[in-house]
Amino acid sequence: MDNHDLFQQYIEICNAALRVNKDRFPFKQILTAAQNQQNRPKNIEVAIVQDKPEAAYVIQMEADKISGKPHAECGDCACEGQWRVTRTYLEDVIKNPEAYISNPAKIDWAWLYPKGYPE
Repeated sequence: MDNHDLFQQYIEICNAALRVNKDRFPFKQILTAAQNQQNRPKNIEVAIVQDKPEAAYVIQMEADKISGKPHAECGDCACEGQWRVTRTYLEDVIKNPEAYISNPAKIDWAWLYPKGYPE
């Protein structure tokens, strides 16, 4: 599977986890905090790495879902942060979607927050 398809499937699983768990504690509170955070980065560059960066994408939180696109399509986006993620992690999410959808705490949401998770 190429990096683009892998990344898009990962985004789909994250969005499914948000839909299924949008009203559950603590995910509702985490999502609300991320959406309301005034200084939340708008675009985050995502670098899929193994030993070295393999591909770059942009991820962003919209009203109630996540979107992603190749970084090359971003133009002059001026990404406000970077999230380095291993291909192995993305592959595990893709291979085990139900585990991540039923327990979104397993998903690495760190990219949502400029300085780590809210207190």
